[in-house]
Amino acid sequence: MQQLTLNTSAFWVVVFTSERLLTGGSLYSLRSHLYSTQSFTKKSHAHAIRFLTNTSGAKSQGEVALSMKRFGNVYYDADNSAHNKYGISEGSGGVVVLRPNSILSFAVPLTGGEDLSSYFSGIIRDSKVEKA
Repeated sequence: MQQLTLNTSAFWVVVFTSERLLTGGSLYSLRSHLYSTQSFTKKSHAHAIRFLTNTSGAKSQGEVALSMKRFGNVYYDADNSAHNKYGISEGSGGVVVLRPNSILSFAVPLTGGEDLSSYFSGIIRDSKVEKA
């Protein structure tokens, strides 16, 4: 994972989709939140947060396997080693936030979009706030 999330002075949000047939509803919930006006993605500086989709197993063509737009680049976790390392269940998936130095700083279920926004609101200044 550290090779995929190079230190570019950005946080990495890694979406573990796990088994898509089991996590589809949760993935749509996360996607809905990320596109909402309440999301940290709408309030933070674009360069401060990057996304990576981690799919379980060796499925081809990320967006086809997901049946939705991917979250950043897609990484195929063929042997589920990344899922296992971060304690992500194939049945429920999850989201982890890696600091710019690739150290785990936060984790939530796929339905935790509001918790992600709360987490980032304490770290990254709202890009819409005017400078004094």
